[in-house]
Amino acid sequence: MIELRLGNRYAKSILELAKEKGELKDVYQDFLLIEQVCAQNSDFVAMLKSPLIFSDKKQNIINLVFGPHFKSKITRMFVEIIVSKKREPYLRDIAQVFLDLHDKEKNITRGVLTSASPLTPAQKAQVLAQVEKDLGTTFELEEKVDPELIGGFVLRVGDLLYDGSISSSIRKLKQEFEKNPYIDKV
Repeated sequence: MIELRLGNRYAKSILELAKEKGELKDVYQDFLLIEQVCAQNSDFVAMLKSPLIFSDKKQNIINLVFGPHFKSKITRMFVEIIVSKKREPYLRDIAQVFLDLHDKEKNITRGVLTSASPLTPAQKAQVLAQVEKDLGTTFELEEKVDPELIGGFVLRVGDLLYDGSISSSIRKLKQEFEKNPYIDKV
């Protein structure tokens, strides 16, 4: 609970500062990079959380990993402050909250579309248009391919799940046949 409040407070502060300085796009890219590195490298996250590694060593590692890639001086200074205050274990949490706040600010909704085969550009545009119309937001789509769906698609938007896959239809038919009241019981 403390981590959530802490991450929220820092993320709101950096979002407001970035908007004020007109660097929101660059800071967003920086926090996206932080989130991607943390998501792909569990050793990096473990290093951030380790009480055995001193803050100056952590700062050096963070500078090596992110230094040449940060687009905004705001982000660089923010991360230095986080490390100096011994809050680096929460860097990923702060990044995630920042990205969520940015999406809310820009009215962006993200979702994952899983289909049996890759979508054509026309199909993708049709799905995007329909979801944007239904939700009233800008929609950003991540595509995945899962041949086990047989056909159709599964669209996950936050907690909502739209399942139009053939495998789901087959599963539902199986369930209906299993509880068919017209079969004579022996």
